[in-house]
Amino acid sequence: MMTTANIANANLVFDVNWMDRLLKATNDLKDYALIPNMLHDSEYISNELRAAISNISDEKEKAILRMFVDNGQRYDLQDKLQNTPYNPEVNLDSWLQESIGYKNYCFTFNGIIKWNNHLHTQLTKEVVRPIIDSVGVPLAGLDTYAFFANSGYTPFGIHEDPDHSLIFHLGPNEKHVWIWKNEDYLKLTGSNDRRFDPENLKEYADHYALKPGDCLFIPKGDFHVFQNVGYSAFLGFILYPSTAKTVGNEGINMLTRFNGNNDEYFVDESQLKSKIDQQIEQITKSHEHDVDGGLKKGSYFYHLLLKSNGYAIHKPLLNKINPETLSNKTIINTSVFPILYEIDNGEITIFVRGRMMQLKNLPGIVETINTINEYREGSYWDLIDNLKELTSLEVSKFLVDSIIQYRGLKVEENNDNE
Repeated sequence: MMTTANIANANLVFDVNWMDRLLKATNDLKDYALIPNMLHDSEYISNELRAAISNISDEKEKAILRMFVDNGQRYDLQDKLQNTPYNPEVNLDSWLQESIGYKNYCFTFNGIIKWNNHLHTQLTKEVVRPIIDSVGVPLAGLDTYAFFANSGYTPFGIHEDPDHSLIFHLGPNEKHVWIWKNEDYLKLTGSNDRRFDPENLKEYADHYALKPGDCLFIPKGDFHVFQNVGYSAFLGFILYPSTAKTVGNEGINMLTRFNGNNDEYFVDESQLKSKIDQQIEQITKSHEHDVDGGLKKGSYFYHLLLKSNGYAIHKPLLNKINPETLSNKTIINTSVFPILYEIDNGEITIFVRGRMMQLKNLPGIVETINTINEYREGSYWDLIDNLKELTSLEVSKFLVDSIIQYRGLKVEENNDNE
């Protein structure tokens, strides 16, 4: 007889203990390793990636695509692919070949969960949450990408990445990888330059054959190259490191969003120092020109933006649903992406899926946000009715409609037969 826990685990796409297994195999993320059978349903993820690809031709916003043919990056083919409607009647390998007009290719898609909110929700629950529970929050966020190829070695050669790489192989065919520890590669080649002659260096590397469902971890700095044997794909996570520089930069970026950031090209040399002072004061004017306090608050606000979006650096596409049609919809809070807020000087800043709103801190607005966070599922007007004692109808509708637009709440068709 299956217990409640077994039933819940049966619905998981990833192994329930995948993070514990990863930490053990990699010596707490210090060493590279291949861990088998970490992904239970490769086909499910493959289908969700296809769904993401099917969305890119319908949007004005450009997806982050790279297409390599004959070991060279082809920007014209990236644009062509961006504007070619996906054909679900053929497999992805065939569609890619037909779309670009070449038989062999290597195709990468960064920020792919931006284009599939269902996949983003699933990965936040099953991948990001175990990372947080095991090692802590990703201070600088993370990115999710997909890699599709059907022949040859990695077109950008034997290389090192500046960030940790966490890869789940989807298949259907095997993919091979050779990995050199950073210090071994430097001794072997005399430099950290990329090499495009893997056949001459493979005997000095560790070799792994990735099968569908396998997980591969490569620490930043270790050199590696992949080889494709027939078509295959993998899903990857880039884990970004946080440094004083990145924290400071994000703090400044956030402050300029609040205070403006006008372009200026030239200034009289005699006014150079005063112009620099003026620009610094512009950055920190919302914090009474307190550079230290302003930077710290700006950096913390950036962290809240990341947290509200499951720590993904790419915010989701806006929901284009017509607010007038919401009356017939079911509203669902997946409890995966919390709506966060900070109050300061009579204003409230609300963080929803990587976007933020600044409003006056009206009476009842905090209680309204907390109630929305606790809500689970019901009709649109049921949710609004839950808020009627907390704030005005106008404010309630504005908040709920905005959160829906930002994808902080999920919308489904109402199946009630009335």
